[in-house]
Amino acid sequence: MPLNAALLFLLQNLGHGKRSVMVSVKQMLRWENTVLPILLEEKLLVEAELAKSLPCKCVEKDCLMSVVSSDLCDEVTGKVVGATSFGICGKSHSFIGILTEFEQHYLKQWQLTNEMLIAWLTKYLRLEPPKEANRAGVIQIGTATLDGESYALALGSAEELVLLVNGDAVPMAKIFQVSEGGAIEVVTDLIEAHKSQKVIDIEPTSPKKSTSAKRQVRKEETQKLHAAWQKEYKKLRQQYPNKSKYSNSWIAIQIAKLPIAQGLHKDTIRKNMVL
Repeated sequence: MPLNAALLFLLQNLGHGKRSVMVSVKQMLRWENTVLPILLEEKLLVEAELAKSLPCKCVEKDCLMSVVSSDLCDEVTGKVVGATSFGICGKSHSFIGILTEFEQHYLKQWQLTNEMLIAWLTKYLRLEPPKEANRAGVIQIGTATLDGESYALALGSAEELVLLVNGDAVPMAKIFQVSEGGAIEVVTDLIEAHKSQKVIDIEPTSPKKSTSAKRQVRKEETQKLHAAWQKEYKKLRQQYPNKSKYSNSWIAIQIAKLPIAQGLHKDTIRKNMVL
């Protein structure tokens, strides 16, 4: 299982009100060898406490044996010199035996929590502390500010895990992506229209704004922005036709330096500059 599939597994299993998701050795062994080190380095996984149970060796179907750990002491000094673990059948409560080194290896597990996910997003998106308090099913992440206007990001986990951008839900499983170089990134173009595009009020004197109207305005503004990138892309591609030397990523970097980029990330530009 590649990195993007492992991320999808974690995010899909973190929803439905769960505060954390556990990864067993059995699950981890389905991943490519490079996945676990990357997730640990990014702090999207940490080592958790050892599992308290394993599949039982008895003949009963779906039986789990409880794992009990005990210190090993020196017979002379009484000092702790090690530890051992043994299994107790979950149905008969009988002694199964001391766990082998292979079985003890399968007690390892790793964990991703909501707090870890929030910390990663806060660092990646450089968010300021949240201005609102948490409420049922919603955990505030932080705010981004543009032209004096704040854009709130929150985590919704009542059912499917979602990123709430000014109240609009974006599935968390769609927020993350893996770059061509194997780095974990945020798909910023899914949230930039909400976070970084200023909303134009259709009825400035009215206390109640139409949500659908605001969304339509954001959509039109985003389309205009993308059209400007596409026009500049065609211009630069004509000037630099050698794609092996001047890739789309290179052109996106050049556009990101221009005022039409509006400060958006080069990856956002790259994904929207080609029709």
